Amino acid sequence: MIDIGRACEDAHPLGVIYHISDVQHLVSPEKKFDFVVAFYLLNYAKTHEEHDRMAQIIGEHLAGSDKAYFLSIIGN
Repeated sequence: MIDIGRACEDAHPLGVIYHISDVQHLVSPEKKFDFVVAFYLLNYAKTHEEHDRMAQIIGEHLAGSDKAYFLSIIGN
């Protein structure tokens, strides 16, 4: 999916940036994002502390405005 998204961005630039990483190893970004999407992330937290840390890191990547969104997709 990421490769398809990057190919679409190359063909028709909209300013979309794709990152693939372990959330626990992300560093605070120089530029914050309006929209963050995570697939199968929060359900892998083994402890409440790990879950809270993941949420904190996600929050650090979101722009501090009323138009910043986080979408988490978790399968069943």
